[in-house]
Amino acid sequence: MVNPKKTEEQAVNAIKFYFDAVDFVDTSKIAINDKEPGLDGVIDVYSVKDSEQFSKSNLKFSMPVQVKGTTKKITNNKHFVQVVDLSFYQKHSNGLVYFVVSTFNHERRILFRKLAPLDIKEILEKIQLGKETQKAKTLSFTMVPNDPKALINIFNDLHAQQERQSRNVLDLSEIECPTEEIVAKVTSRPKYLEDTISSGVYFYRKSLDSVTGKNILIPYSSGKVADIFELESGVISDRHGNSLTSKIYTSKKTGQKELLFGYKDSIKISWTPKQKSNVLLEKVQIHFTPRGDFSQRLADVNFLLEYLRTPTKPTSKEVEKWNSFIDALTQQEARLRAIIEDLKVLNIPISLNPDDLTNDEIKNLNNLQRVLHNELFVKPLDQHVNITLAGKKYDFFIHKNRIINYFTPEFSKHYIMQIDDEKGDPTIINPYISIYENLEQYPNFSIDLVIKGFEDTLYDNPEIANYYNQYVLTLLLDFDRSGEAKILFLADIILKKIENNLPKEIATINSAQIKKRLSGTLGLSALKSLIPLTDSKDQLIQFASFVLLEQKEEVLKKWHNLSPDQQTKMKEWPIFYLAAPMIS
Repeated sequence: MVNPKKTEEQAVNAIKFYFDAVDFVDTSKIAINDKEPGLDGVIDVYSVKDSEQFSKSNLKFSMPVQVKGTTKKITNNKHFVQVVDLSFYQKHSNGLVYFVVSTFNHERRILFRKLAPLDIKEILEKIQLGKETQKAKTLSFTMVPNDPKALINIFNDLHAQQERQSRNVLDLSEIECPTEEIVAKVTSRPKYLEDTISSGVYFYRKSLDSVTGKNILIPYSSGKVADIFELESGVISDRHGNSLTSKIYTSKKTGQKELLFGYKDSIKISWTPKQKSNVLLEKVQIHFTPRGDFSQRLADVNFLLEYLRTPTKPTSKEVEKWNSFIDALTQQEARLRAIIEDLKVLNIPISLNPDDLTNDEIKNLNNLQRVLHNELFVKPLDQHVNITLAGKKYDFFIHKNRIINYFTPEFSKHYIMQIDDEKGDPTIINPYISIYENLEQYPNFSIDLVIKGFEDTLYDNPEIANYYNQYVLTLLLDFDRSGEAKILFLADIILKKIENNLPKEIATINSAQIKKRLSGTLGLSALKSLIPLTDSKDQLIQFASFVLLEQKEEVLKKWHNLSPDQQTKMKEWPIFYLAAPMIS
């Protein structure tokens, strides 16, 4: 007949004996035949040197423990824990280590389970979600390590988790708040890291405290480690000597190896070495998941093909599969080369990542390619098409299925732009100024291209100069919205080309507001040129001059003197961007 008292006594003694050789641990506070509710005591862990005595000054921490003895067989390292005990631990402790000592068939086995505050909270929440009331909950346990110091290392980690999972911090897990990232925190000596993470890990939400401005860790979830991998870094080469950095992960659990290389580990080769067989490998699996932009994908598939085209040949059974796989890779390589050629013709950067495209964007790109290859005929024959690809804008002009990207030298070879002067006579103008909004979103937009567009055009005519001045003002609005410096530089270059053919007041105002944006201040000569404009008969010129002279009182006065219609009109001009801080 089983003697429960003796079983519990043997269990406690087993724990004491397990730690007996560790000279910085005191197990004397684990009670035998404990009559108190809840915990059976604590294991004290000290920081002592040589023969130093235990004392309060060198006590690192005390780990609460519960010890349960059983003579029954423990299957799959699982054992029940009373729900009432779990509720007690939640209310009256900040976590503990739960030991189960089995003496089935006179074979002693010691198992343990970390019960951090987060563990207890999650277990009780799962019980509450159940349809039936439970008196006990079956939990998974872990065999104690052969080296008791490894278990003390686990205690160290649990103690650190207890400090992070105090009751008030644990309550924050119920509150929705911005999360920067999810992190796992582990405290361990390198020697015992594997044992420590195998006993369970804890994840935390890293959130920014709006009061202190510091990051705080909020308990998020507990987790079990399914496997541990050893990592080796190296270099892999194809038959031509081309090389890529690589990583090999080896599973501690199964011995399976994974070789990863390519952009963002796009290529994975996995195998399990056979130790007791003439066959070196049990099975090899090759996975290629294209990642990155088109050029990166092509480089990876090309490298993989060259790497696989080695003198080593597959067995006869695998020839068909092998050839099929090589054919699939070869076809993929050909498709990528064809796409890259199309992108080059369309002047779309091959750095485009297809994963960043929406379904509609993929459809639009495919349609452009079909037009390019005369698989799709557009009507009417002349079209201006604007599309967005991965947040970037492109304008194409199509004539009888010939596609030309607007911001390219090819455009000016096939198209001219002209306006009629006041006499109705056509005048050729810069072909690259018809698109003037969101220029920073056009990958092909460049200052040099736009300036080159002035080479075969005239701008010494006041009417044409005024036309280009409107473009300059639009560039300033675009700069104020985007902050793209090259847009402001372009406005400055164009204004200098046309300012001698503009009314002096307008040229002075626009030159000054460009300088203001470029450097933040105006030089003495610019300020002197603005002063006479404060007496201008044109209210808008007056207003602009006071803004640039930073005469806030005059700016407010002139602003309130403007009619509502004039104020509305003024808000459409770039000078208002500089005036707004003085008016608000």
